[in-house]
Amino acid sequence: MSVQGLKGENPSIGYSTCHWCHVMERESFEDEEVAAILNESYISIKVDREERPDIDNFYMNICQAMTGQGGWPLTVIMTPEKNPFFTGTYFPKYSRYGMPGLMDILQQVRERWREDPETLIETGRDILESIKENNMTARDGELQYKVLDKAYVVLMKSFDKRYGGFGHMYKGGIFDHVGFGVSRYSTDKKWLAELVYWITPNISWRQRKQ
Repeated sequence: MSVQGLKGENPSIGYSTCHWCHVMERESFEDEEVAAILNESYISIKVDREERPDIDNFYMNICQAMTGQGGWPLTVIMTPEKNPFFTGTYFPKYSRYGMPGLMDILQQVRERWREDPETLIETGRDILESIKENNMTARDGELQYKVLDKAYVVLMKSFDKRYGGFGHMYKGGIFDHVGFGVSRYSTDKKWLAELVYWITPNISWRQRKQ
C-alpha cells in the first residue's frame, strides 16, 4: 500500500501445478485493471512454494490460524513491517457467489489504509503476536483428549458429507494409496474434472483423465 511514501506488501504464494493458482493468474495477475491498482498502491510479490517452502509454511500457518482454512494460491496483505492483517486463498477478480473479489479487497484495504493506517498496523502486530503465542510455539506435555475432541468437532462441521473432503473449495491434492506415486487434482466438487499426475524420480507426467 502506498500512502505518503509508505508501502506495504501483497504477496501471493502458489506453485506450478496448482489449478487455482493458474486461474487467479489468468483472471487477475495478468489483468491490466488489477495491475494498475497493485502497481499504484502495493508492493506485489509472487512466491513459488516449491522454491521457498519456508515462506509458504510460515504464512500458511498464519492463514489457517486467521481463517480456519488454507490452500493455494495463498493471498496475504501485510503492513510495511511485514505484519499480515488479511489472508485468504483464491479470489476472483470481481465479487461473485458470496465470494469477495480481489478488486474489491484491494480497493477497500487501500481506502482503509488512507483513512486509518495506525489501526491496520496495530491489527497486524496483534495478529502476529497472538499467533506466535498460541499456535506457533512448542508446548511441553502430552496431547489432551479434549484437544482431539475439539478438532473432531471442527472437522465434522466442515466435512462435505455428499462429495467428501472439507470446506467448500474444490477438492485436490489427494494421494493414491493404491497406485502410489499418483495424485489426483479435481477442479470440480463432484470429482468430474480430474487431473492425474504420475511422479517418478526423473519424470513428471500429467494427463487429463477422461
